[in-house]
Amino acid sequence: MGWKRTVSAVAGGVGVALVVAGCGTDGGSSGGAAVSTTTSASMAANAPTAFDPCKLPASVIAEEGFKNQPWNADSDGNGGIHWRGCGWLVSNGYSVSILTTNVTLAMIHANHNFTVSEEFAIAGRPALTYQQTGQTDTHGNCLLEAQMTGGSLELQIDNPPSADLTAKTPACDIAKKLAQDLIATFPPNA
Repeated sequence: MGWKRTVSAVAGGVGVALVVAGCGTDGGSSGGAAVSTTTSASMAANAPTAFDPCKLPASVIAEEGFKNQPWNADSDGNGGIHWRGCGWLVSNGYSVSILTTNVTLAMIHANHNFTVSEEFAIAGRPALTYQQTGQTDTHGNCLLEAQMTGGSLELQIDNPPSADLTAKTPACDIAKKLAQDLIATFPPNA
């Protein structure tokens, strides 16, 4: 149910072409769009490891109502991009891929194929919500990045209209609350 990504490096700098394919309400791929960016910012060799998105605190699991065991959502792209984490599901509600990645907020800002919706801080950490440029319906899907040492926490929310428990809540509101709950559990070095 996670999002697939491929990344290819461009000679002469750190250039990244991301292909992001979202999940449909049936769990299959809903297609994707190629996006590219070039950045001079250095990128960590691996996704941050100080927080494990597959081993959430019991308090967060209970608060969110996550059901079942999480599924692996790890992904590696060309050019050294890594995503590490798991997908979680609220029965009759939203699903989320909770990931750590060596993608930085600066890389998202530099990518003209992404549109940043909102910038804010969560527990003093810079964070943002964004979507693919041109996407107009953001009620059911949200991408959130919050800064971590060596990259970011990435939340990918899929909140379909058929999700009786959560469909009325905008996906980015869900993402911001979940990010706040998760970041509150981070160790100081995250």
